[in-house]
Order: sequence, then structure tokens, then C-alpha cells
Amino acid sequence: MATSTKIPWNRTYEASLLELVRQKRFLWDHKDAMYSKTKVKQAAFDAIAKELWEEYTELSQLNGG
Repeated sequence: MATSTKIPWNRTYEASLLELVRQKRFLWDHKDAMYSKTKVKQAAFDAIAKELWEEYTELSQLNGG
């Protein structure tokens, strides 16, 4: 059985995540034309995750990154 390492989610990570999502209006604004584009949104969230993993390497353990 694999062991998991608990990574405490802190305000710095949260603030970074929120800022990255805020910059991509189509992720949260249902009036944006791209809001309904599931593949585009998934790609954006993947890019956000990658950016967070690069900035905070310890977060890569959360999803095996």
C-alpha cells in the first residue's frame, strides 16, 4: 500500500490559486463565451496546476505531478 504525505494547504497556496483563476475570466464568468468550453477550461486548470507545482514543488505530491 502506498503511503501518502499530507501537505498542509496554506493561505499562500490559496492566494496563488485564486489569483491564477481570477486571471482567466472564462473559468468563473458564466457570461463569457468560453465558459461552456469544457476542454478549454480543463486545459486552463491543468496549466494552473502546473504553474502552482512549479512555484511550490511540494504541491506536486498532491496529484502525483
